[in-house]
Amino acid sequence: MKKHRKAIIILLCLVLLVAIVVFLRIRPISYKDSVKVCNSNGVTRDVEFDIVLHPKLLGGATMSGTIRVDGQEYVSVSDIYRDAFEGSSYMFQIPADSALQANSNTVIVDLYKDGFKAYRLLILESGKLIDYYGPAQNVNEVEAIKKK
Repeated sequence: MKKHRKAIIILLCLVLLVAIVVFLRIRPISYKDSVKVCNSNGVTRDVEFDIVLHPKLLGGATMSGTIRVDGQEYVSVSDIYRDAFEGSSYMFQIPADSALQANSNTVIVDLYKDGFKAYRLLILESGKLIDYYGPAQNVNEVEAIKKK
């Protein structure tokens, strides 16, 4: 009897431990902030984040919410199309009537290993994707982020 009771207690402890690990792994991470981002030429943009990262149990994640770049709002592709766009890059677009319009109004967010402490935004400007790094206010800060 004592062996069965001890085995049940050990099993319950293991189940509880696994449940805690799963909860911590899939817990959404909110990020709200207003920052400056900078490109390699020293051009800065004002960016406001109001986003939530939704990690998946077996890896990958989706990101929902909005990003404002110099006042222009971009919405997460996951919110627009309700699909599971997963990976370490997350796409935001100005909602549009057609896919052709949407493709010309895009911001892509790349997170570094330390999450929202350093990131790269690819902003479509005049038909070209321009890399901006943040938070950064000058080229020296950009170079420090690139080394991560």
